[in-house]
Amino acid sequence: STRLVSERSGVRSSLEAFYFSFMSVVVCIDIGSVNVAVKFKWGEEEESLDFINGETLLPSVVNVGNGMKFGKAAVLSVSSGSVLTNLKLLIGKSFEDVVTRYRRLYLRKFNVPLENHDGVLSIPVTEEGETKYYKPSDVLRAMFSYIFNSLTERYGMDIAKTIVTVPERFSDIQREEYVAAAEGAGFQGVSLLDESVAATLAFMKTKNIFSMRKVLVFNFGGGSISISILQVDPRTKSNADGSITVEKYFISTLATSKIPKGGDDVDRELMEHLMTTFQNEHPIVQYISRENNKQDYYNLLYSVSQIKERGGGDVSLDGVIDNIESMDVLSIELKRDMINSVVMEYMEESITLIQNTIARAFPLIPEKSRISQIDMVLPVGGMCNIPCVTESLEKKFGKTVVCPPQLSSVLVDGGLVYASDQRYILENYEPITRNECYFKGSKDALYKDVIIPKGTRLPYVKRKFFKSKQVNQEWVETKFYVEKENKETKEIPVRFRNRKESPFMITAEVNTSFDVMIYVSFLSTKGKEYIQMFNLN
Repeated sequence: STRLVSERSGVRSSLEAFYFSFMSVVVCIDIGSVNVAVKFKWGEEEESLDFINGETLLPSVVNVGNGMKFGKAAVLSVSSGSVLTNLKLLIGKSFEDVVTRYRRLYLRKFNVPLENHDGVLSIPVTEEGETKYYKPSDVLRAMFSYIFNSLTERYGMDIAKTIVTVPERFSDIQREEYVAAAEGAGFQGVSLLDESVAATLAFMKTKNIFSMRKVLVFNFGGGSISISILQVDPRTKSNADGSITVEKYFISTLATSKIPKGGDDVDRELMEHLMTTFQNEHPIVQYISRENNKQDYYNLLYSVSQIKERGGGDVSLDGVIDNIESMDVLSIELKRDMINSVVMEYMEESITLIQNTIARAFPLIPEKSRISQIDMVLPVGGMCNIPCVTESLEKKFGKTVVCPPQLSSVLVDGGLVYASDQRYILENYEPITRNECYFKGSKDALYKDVIIPKGTRLPYVKRKFFKSKQVNQEWVETKFYVEKENKETKEIPVRFRNRKESPFMITAEVNTSFDVMIYVSFLSTKGKEYIQMFNLN
């Protein structure tokens, strides 16, 4: 039995319901891997949806089956074996995708068994002695329905526009499933907004930006870590009084990357470390079976997560200890040093990925100058509440790191900005793929043929690095390396183009007794991938 927003009186709630019945409402929904946040706006007023007892975050946990339960109500049913976590990571995926990415760890990641049922990724649930199969898209639609009913039944509002935030690397199939699920639940005017754009807009809401900015959004969420680099290009006009007004903001994404690990993986590592340490200190301890006591282990994992966010504290293990009567101690301290140690392993991997993402965003900029291209770094996601995360970013980027005031609502805040301010224009972009090719040749003639999209312009100037500026081809880089003793970079070979097939051809005459390694790196975009053909003489 959920209540209306935060301890409101019945009179105030009735008045709001009266206003909502006459006003169009804009809703923004962020279904994260760990929590769901919803915020709505009518006129100039904004409010977060109170799911229950004043809590504006709903745990992204679903008890899958007939009459699905969500949030804490689902947590109480973990022992049933059908409580799904990290739903977002399953949308639009095949069974093979999940097994390939997470291997045998997928059961720990999602907490439920998964099957390939009739060629579709499905969650098997036994109900009244019969096994039924639920697709992730079914669960997603049920979650949207729960949110829709919470908004309409309690407020009677007319939802005119719905913004749903999604990861920027979502495929077309994943995006289509999100829209279909939201519309199927009853939401009107559904549009999707990339999480990195939403985070940027939330920051821009309180800042006046009059010149081009390049923003790096570091999203350390519960299910994954993503890095995005965006370019914000304001178009301004000068007013008669000398002031400047921004008429339009053009926002485009330059590069994105992702690590399929996040805060819940950190929690599991910390839990396993605590249990191992406790057992080393108290060898007589016997832990209960995990298979038959999922609820107790889930409660322990949730406790570790909460204490981690507080920076450390005592964790009680009494729920997972079998021989309690033989134990004098039932808890162990989760120390800040241990939290930082595990989190920093993730940050080291993230910093490397950040550097690679910056290199893809600015391939023609010398390596030493690439970091200086970033004007702002925005850390978002629940894990960024841990100080060592932002400290690691500050060590790399200095004062360009800007922390949003409300991490839990930053994405829905940005979604409402996008819905209500017509100045923001998202330029179409296509995800860019990096292709790398290596091949060897002798001291004689060496020849390589790569087919690229017809009509691509290629320069004819010889240089070590050359640029081919085209919407669907950002750059092409060619290097020559002598493999043995004296490594040296050779001149770029002669290139020419056949207009009929538009091939990109490299011909090199190498006057050396050494074998030569040629390295070619180029970018391609979705739907216009390069076809590679190798002819080696």
